[in-house]
Amino acid sequence: GGGTISYSTIETLNVSTSQAASDVDVTITTAAVNTNISTQDAADDVHVTITGANSNVVINTAAGNDNVSITNTGGNSFLQVNAGDDDDTLTLHDSGMDSRVELNGEAGTDTFIIWATGTASVTNINGGANTDTINLGSPGNSLGGILGDIVVDGGGHDAGTVGLTIKTDTN
Repeated sequence: GGGTISYSTIETLNVSTSQAASDVDVTITTAAVNTNISTQDAADDVHVTITGANSNVVINTAAGNDNVSITNTGGNSFLQVNAGDDDDTLTLHDSGMDSRVELNGEAGTDTFIIWATGTASVTNINGGANTDTINLGSPGNSLGGILGDIVVDGGGHDAGTVGLTIKTDTN
């Protein structure tokens, strides 16, 4: 089991997990607060439901096959995910208006899934070393939710092994 952390009137919240595989569920980060989440060398699951407006959130997962899922980012917020080594899955369901998202796969066979992005947002995807797969568009094969800019850098991948899937727009 796990406990609940509630906070207010702080500038920065740092959350670090143990060496064992961790499950970190963040319901919401407070507006205009810096939040740093760090996991260790294990297969970790990190899920953030929403980041607050004008917030800065940095997620660092070390080695291990990690799953990081972001449901939505607040408007004018910044989110950075550094997935570490091994085979990671990074999913962004949506981002807020004018937000910036950086998804860094680093080493390993990583999968990036981007369903939607907010108006005037920027999402940077950096694959890193090894074979990576990048999927853009909703599960219903629509690009209708991609409203911001997306920049993809396959990184130091194995020759001929980066896959980029752009869903067929049915809207």
